[in-house]
Order: sequence, then structure tokens, then C-alpha cells
Amino acid sequence: MKRLLLLSAIVMLSFPMGQISAQENTVLDSIINANKYVFTVEDDRIIGEAAKQFLIQEARSSQFFVIGELHFNQETPVFTKAILNLLQNHGYNNYAIEIGPYSEKVISEFLSKKGGKSLLADFIKKYDPDNQSNPIAFMDALDEVEIVEQALKANYSIWGVDQEFIYAPNFLLDKIYELSSLQATNQLAFEESYRQAKQQWSHLILDSTKYRYQHILNDKTINSFFETSSVYSEESTQIIQYIRESTEIYDYYARRKGYENLHGRAQLMRTYFYDYYNRAKMKNDLPKVVVKLGSMHTTHGRSPGYVYDIGNALGEFALYHNSKAFNISVGGATYVRKNGEVIDRLQYTPEYETLYKHQAPDAFTIIDLRAIKKAAFNRVIRLNPEKDRDFLNLLMSHDTVLLTTLHAGYRQTRDYNEN
Repeated sequence: MKRLLLLSAIVMLSFPMGQISAQENTVLDSIINANKYVFTVEDDRIIGEAAKQFLIQEARSSQFFVIGELHFNQETPVFTKAILNLLQNHGYNNYAIEIGPYSEKVISEFLSKKGGKSLLADFIKKYDPDNQSNPIAFMDALDEVEIVEQALKANYSIWGVDQEFIYAPNFLLDKIYELSSLQATNQLAFEESYRQAKQQWSHLILDSTKYRYQHILNDKTINSFFETSSVYSEESTQIIQYIRESTEIYDYYARRKGYENLHGRAQLMRTYFYDYYNRAKMKNDLPKVVVKLGSMHTTHGRSPGYVYDIGNALGEFALYHNSKAFNISVGGATYVRKNGEVIDRLQYTPEYETLYKHQAPDAFTIIDLRAIKKAAFNRVIRLNPEKDRDFLNLLMSHDTVLLTTLHAGYRQTRDYNEN
């Protein structure tokens, strides 16, 4: 509490009360103009020398290059593929994303094979026949799949640093059975245990009450299958741990235990990230990682959910190695829905008002927020700590923003046809 009060006092001293004057607005605009970079992307390459050199310079001086995205738009995958191409010659060969660690294993295995996207399309249709229960988060989107495909071709290792998706047990239970059945002393009994466990999981996951995950975690049929499987396969034991950890996170959310949900998920992400990191460290003393997660997870300091999420942990971890975590928050002034409706995002993100004025049409615009933050602390511009609180939070939580018009929708992986 004392530390919080001290920080508040520092902010009050650094940012005297009073609205931004017209003159200071002009100064702010000039600072933004001096610290923005406009570029386009063609054939997965950044076109715009100043922007390219800025990004390379930041990547070279960083250990983690962090992309904080808004999910479900077409522009983030375009930018991410360009970044993976740009950074592969600058020490980056790991790509961390918002899927579970065993889902990562499945995706990487599919896409490392000839015709991998077709295999993945068949897999998704098998476990999600009605397009209602995607088994791997985000990978029903071909745009996301093609980022991973490109990363693998460029010799990036893929890291799955989030919980397994809600519907992942549709295939994970099958995998546990596959791994353990040949070792079972009574295969008929084991097959029946598997059949009943899968039937019970499919029944319980459709429960509309907030206790459905509690029922899954405590179900005797499911736990009996898990206990037997663990005896026969070490890999099955690991999958079961992933399922239980992920189900606990969903349970907190369903029962409206926000603190446990947000803190538990942040802790899970950190744990999985460090597991991958330690393995990568066996090959490289200082692994460098491109990280793409939802922007609520990637902030410096407290996240919008008021927790110290993985983004803050990466910044601290990089400092320990005399480096830094460079982060970008992806956004834009407008969002175009699939039906063509244009949404003015300023109504949801008023703190971006000054920044949106500098967004270039039909291009990407990077704005370096650190220059604005420095000017505010040095009283070159004067921000009101109450009225400009959201803008101040934006300055403190991100190094840069990437602005562009965002378009909804993805191409569906299930619709992929190699021919």
C-alpha cells in the first residue's frame, strides 16, 4: 500500500493537474510525428525502410518481441508473418502462442508433414463436425495455421503457452487411450473405461450450470480412466495434467472467481513458457522469442484485468538477462465486420483519440509511445492524472502501438482444399 501511495504521488508531481492545452496538443502531435513509422506488407515482407530498421533495432536489443493482438482479425496474421520473416536472421527462432502445449505438439506434427494443412482440416472436421466445438484454440482459422506453417519452415520452434482449449479433451482423451491401451493388462476393461469416460465428459461439458467443470474434475468415471492410464504411459500422465490444469482455469471462470481465474491463467502461462525456455536454453544460452498473445496478457505492469500477467513477467525476466521485452499493441481506429459494417473503435478506446489521428490510411502505422511517456515525465506535455488516466495507462503498459484498419474474419481451416 505504501508503494502504491508513493507511486501515486510521483505521478501527481510528474503530471500536474489541468487539461492539455491547444499548444501542448500541438507539441504532442509533433512528438508523435517524429516517432511514427508507416509501412505496408507485401509477400510477407515489410515495405518501408524506416519501419523495418526501427523494428530490427528493437529486436536486436531485446530478448522477447511481443505482439499483443486483438483476436479475430485479418491484419494481425499479416503483420506476424512479416515479423517472423524479418527476425529470423536476428537471433529469433522460437514462436510462443496462445494454445495449449499438447495442442502445439499436434499442430507442429501435422504441419511438419507433407499435406499438413489438409491433415489438420480433416482433424478439425473430425472433432468439430458441426463447427461448434473447435478442438484447438484459433487453429480453426487458416490465417493462424499459416503463421505456424511459415514459422516451422523458417526453423522456429513453436511454444504453446496457454491452457488447453475447452474442447481439447475431444481429442486428448482419444490420445490418452491410444498411448495407454497397448500396455493395458486387460484391454477390454480399459477400452470400456475409456468409452465411459469420453461419454461422461461429452455429457458434462454440455451442462449449462456454473458447476459443470467441478463435475468434470470430480467425476469418478473420468478420474478412474485417468488413474489407470497414468500407470501405462508417462505421456498420458502429462496430458492428464494439462487437462486438469486447464479445467481448473475454466472452473474459476464459470463460478465467477475472477481473481483465481486471472491469476491462475497468468501463472499457468508463465509456467509453460519457462518450461519451453529451459528446453531451448539447452541449445542456446539466451533464447530469443517472438510472442503473440491477446493484448490483455502482454502489458508491462498490471494488465487490464489488474493482474501481473505474462507480459510483465517477460519484461522482468529479460531485465535479469540484461535485455528487454519489446511489446507492440495492435489496434486501429476502425473495425470492419464481415457484413461490411464499419465500427468506430474510438467509442471503446477513447485513450487512443490523439493516436488515431495519426493512423495512415491503407497501411500500418507504428507509434513509439516511449517518446510520449518521456515527454510527459519531463513536463514537455502536461497530462491530467485523472482525466487522462487511460492514456497514461496505455503509455505505461506498452512500448508501441500498431494501428491499421482491422477487418473481421478468417478463412476457415476446415474449408482448406490442397487442390
